[in-house]
Amino acid sequence: MAKRFYAPQHLVLIKGSPDSLANQLEVYGINDLSEPLSGQLELYLYNFNGEILQHEVVPAVLAAESSTRLKAISVPEDEDFCSTHFYYARFKPFSYDTAADTEIAPLENELLLLRPKRCDIKTSQITFKTGVMENGCIEIVMNSDVPAFHVVLECENASVRFSDNDFILLPEKPKHIFIDPEYLSQSAESETLSIKEMNKKLSQSLRIHCLRHF
Repeated sequence: MAKRFYAPQHLVLIKGSPDSLANQLEVYGINDLSEPLSGQLELYLYNFNGEILQHEVVPAVLAAESSTRLKAISVPEDEDFCSTHFYYARFKPFSYDTAADTEIAPLENELLLLRPKRCDIKTSQITFKTGVMENGCIEIVMNSDVPAFHVVLECENASVRFSDNDFILLPEKPKHIFIDPEYLSQSAESETLSIKEMNKKLSQSLRIHCLRHF
């Protein structure tokens, strides 16, 4: 998550901003670069069981060096609705290519309509598997049976740099996390381990945390 603090593009969901109605949800795209970014915005309404109740796709442009309102909708204000639903947004640049490491990856964010303790967040069952890619990176593929929020990875007794951390997991939408072998090779212990041995050690020591409903 820390790298997203400094990312030149970001997606933000706001409900009841000072410039809008209390029941209005707004999606903003922030672009600090000197060139506009074109793509498509997907806005989902989920319940906490992971069912998609609404899904809308619209073309969108993130204007250069500015914050652009991409979408605005009215949201029910009753507590029953707000405690059992959340919104998820994803902006995919038209130039995005999954095979190109230098391309801008999709932007995503979610919005709980109430404080987490007042939301009907379900206990998630998160599974993962690890493997070694052709380029030598270790890949972690994660799945969850219900939406899992603020998923955080850590590796016991090791210092590991994950490609992403503190993210949302949605049912039937696997999350791919990568570990750069160059970073792994900086540790003294890794000099005596093959990449396959490091992958095995990682799979045994990986710990997963997420937001839970108490």
